[in-house]
Amino acid sequence: MNLLGIRYTINRNFYTEAAALAVRPFNMCEKEVAHVDDDMIRALIAMDQRARKLVQAEKDRRSAAKAEIVQEKQQLADSYQRHAQEYIQKMREKADQKNARQLTQAEENFRQVEASLEKQYQQNKERWIRELVDRCI
Repeated sequence: MNLLGIRYTINRNFYTEAAALAVRPFNMCEKEVAHVDDDMIRALIAMDQRARKLVQAEKDRRSAAKAEIVQEKQQLADSYQRHAQEYIQKMREKADQKNARQLTQAEENFRQVEASLEKQYQQNKERWIRELVDRCI
């Protein structure tokens, strides 16, 4: 029952009980009227106590719902953070693998170029030395 329903129930009960107590014959004596007034006051106090209990129960339920929402919000944030970290880790691993492949390829290319240059040097070493000496002299 929501707060509107509680308010309606309290108002309906109040008017029903108050109307039942308020109706009194005109031929009642003062003592009887005082007794009816006391009964009406007791009924009003009882209704007020019931209304306070209902309101307190709804406040407690509302507080519990708020606490549950905060807890659920934290769980969702934690879950999102965990998934984000897992995604980042996967992307990091893929990037590391790609970088390792590229490094291996670059090292292989370097070795090939180095071997080619070394071969050219060995083939042309004597000729280059003669050319340098001839040009210098």
